[in-house]
Amino acid sequence: MIKPNSKPKLVVMAGFPRSGKTRISSYLARQTLSPRVAFDDLRQMMFDRRYPPDVAEGLNLPRRYSTTKIEEGIVQWTARNMEIAYLENNLGAVVDSTATYNSTRKILFDTPPEIQADKFLFVVEVDPDVLRKRLEKSEGYSPETVDLWLRNWEKPDNNGYETVVLPNNTPRDYKASLKKAIKALGRKRTEEIG
Repeated sequence: MIKPNSKPKLVVMAGFPRSGKTRISSYLARQTLSPRVAFDDLRQMMFDRRYPPDVAEGLNLPRRYSTTKIEEGIVQWTARNMEIAYLENNLGAVVDSTATYNSTRKILFDTPPEIQADKFLFVVEVDPDVLRKRLEKSEGYSPETVDLWLRNWEKPDNNGYETVVLPNNTPRDYKASLKKAIKALGRKRTEEIG
């Protein structure tokens, strides 16, 4: 377990669906004693929808499966307000989101000036062919989702945050990425990685 220090950490996860963001963000939340804010959970809880609008449009899914752009904006701002509340209380926050666009990253990293936090964007990278194989086994996604995300993905602009790339093609990559993430946060890992 990692003990909090005087300056909270704000971690925003980014990457394609099924890249391993949720698994890594859950681990980081436990290790940093920080709450996890998950876009998928907020979207499901608030609107009973599974996908953001760009995914549904790209995959020609019926409207009932995705949020509208306005609803997705509400999900983003809710996540932002939750993270700010956590940071104000010196808890830190781990945000589990695809964070495909720099505009989304800007919203999530734009904290009030009185909140001093170390900010990290952890990009979970997976080879497109590995992702396609994972998506073949996933309900609701198709291998074409990878092409959609490759078209939409914006390279991080690193505006006010440190970007750390975490490869996650194999179980070995996953374990190495957990170690890399903890090291980037400036903490010593004390819990066995499993």
